[in-house]
Amino acid sequence: LSGLVGSEMCIRDRQQGIAHLKFCTEIYKWQAEHGGWFLHEHPAYASSWKLLEVEQMLKQEGVVTCVGDQCMYGLKTRGKEKGEEAFARKRTRFMTNSQYVGEALSEKCRGQHRHIELTGGGRTRRQDANFKCTWLSQTYKLDC
Repeated sequence: LSGLVGSEMCIRDRQQGIAHLKFCTEIYKWQAEHGGWFLHEHPAYASSWKLLEVEQMLKQEGVVTCVGDQCMYGLKTRGKEKGEEAFARKRTRFMTNSQYVGEALSEKCRGQHRHIELTGGGRTRRQDANFKCTWLSQTYKLDC
């Protein structure tokens, strides 16, 4: 890895991300074919939604998508100022084969609170991962 620089690392990371996403769609197909459920999420306007395998998955019977703002589910992040914390909107698109999960994740922000923009990387991503784990454990009674 030490030999990779800038754009090479971006290309490698993107290729790994695409391979991972293709693998995930295979798992989703298997789960659906065997009576299971799946839930996939990515930022609402991410280019990954245009990946052939994702588009094919969206055409599967019973698969639905919805868009929701994660601030409505409690996602917060830290600001630049010490101790500053506010909601992070993070408009997210979900794909699932559960109509009920899709409906539950469709809530949009009504502008009743202040937002801090998620800029990605470092602490912000870890906070986002902690939020998802907390949300999943509360919603589905899972141990993360």
